[in-house]
Amino acid sequence: MIRELIGDITPVLGPGHPDTLAAHHCLGEWLNEDGRTDEAEAAYEDVVATGAEHLGADHNLILIARSRLTILRYNRGGPDSGAAVDAMATLVADMERTLGPAHPTAASTRRLLTQWQNTGAGSGV
Repeated sequence: MIRELIGDITPVLGPGHPDTLAAHHCLGEWLNEDGRTDEAEAAYEDVVATGAEHLGADHNLILIARSRLTILRYNRGGPDSGAAVDAMATLVADMERTLGPAHPTAASTRRLLTQWQNTGAGSGV
C-alpha cells in the first residue's frame, strides 16, 4: 500500500516534497524490518539523493535517512562496519552543526556512535 501511496502522491506533490520523501523513508523502514535490506538500502539512498537535491543535505529528513542507511550498513557487519562508523561520525557532526548538539536526534545518534566506537570498529578507534 505504501508503494500505491507513493505512486499517488508523487505526481501531485513531486518527488522532492517532504511528504513524498517521508513515504519513501517509511518504505525503506518496512523493507528493512522485513529483511529486504538491499531494497531498503535503495529506498534510503533515493531519499538521501532526491531530498538533498530538493530540500538540501541539512534537512532533518535527509539527516535521518542518512542515519538509517548508515545503521543498515553497520548492521550488515563485515568490512563495511568501519566505514559505517566513520560515516556516522560525519553524520553526527552534520547533525550537531545543523540541529544543535542538544537536539534529540543529534543526541541519540551521538550515543549510538559512541556505542559503535566502544566496540572497536572504525578507523578512528
